[in-house]
Amino acid sequence: MEWVNEHLNDRFYWDEDERLLVYALPDTIVYADESTMGENGPLFKVTSEGMYLSLGVVLNYTDIRTEAFVTSQIKRVFIDTLWAPMRRRQ
Repeated sequence: MEWVNEHLNDRFYWDEDERLLVYALPDTIVYADESTMGENGPLFKVTSEGMYLSLGVVLNYTDIRTEAFVTSQIKRVFIDTLWAPMRRRQ
């Protein structure tokens, strides 16, 4: 979540005391707890190392493009914040 706030969208807030994910829309505030599910599972995960947002919840509230590579042993996601045409790597 820290990386998302720093690089993509600073409207996500983690309330550690209440254990709630809070997102500020222009006219309302959205709340989610650990039981809140998205299309592909939980919206976030909390571990001893920190709080992690699902890619789906970030995509839902952030103007980004993503390209995922999950078929190999090393999983990667490319996140693009610029809306110029994507160039294919050779």
